[in-house]
Amino acid sequence: MRQAWIDRRRGDRTPTQLYYARKGIVTEEMEHIAGREKCSPELVRSEVARGRAIIPANICHPELEPMIIGRKFLVKINANAWASSSPRRQRWWAPDRASIYLELAFGITGSSSRRLLPTRSVASNHS
Repeated sequence: MRQAWIDRRRGDRTPTQLYYARKGIVTEEMEHIAGREKCSPELVRSEVARGRAIIPANICHPELEPMIIGRKFLVKINANAWASSSPRRQRWWAPDRASIYLELAFGITGSSSRRLLPTRSVASNHS
């Protein structure tokens, strides 16, 4: 999704969303986010520039859909999966209303718990 956007900025000294936002530049990621959040691209840019929102869009992961985390935007929930693959334990940290999950767990063996994250997420229904 983002590969062409990233390629156009490949030679830039600091290719971060914060860098572009502070320079007054609205990136394709910001435009995409504005459409998803139903707001103006300028609001996205200004909130990032002021440090009141972040766009976790690392250029090493062009497959990620750009999104924003900040006070004026839709709520995102980050859940720490710990090291439990037990469905009973996963229920309490994976509520159905979460818009995204970030697994921070280390040492989980097997893939059953990792597969549960996207299947329990509301965001997975929008893919």
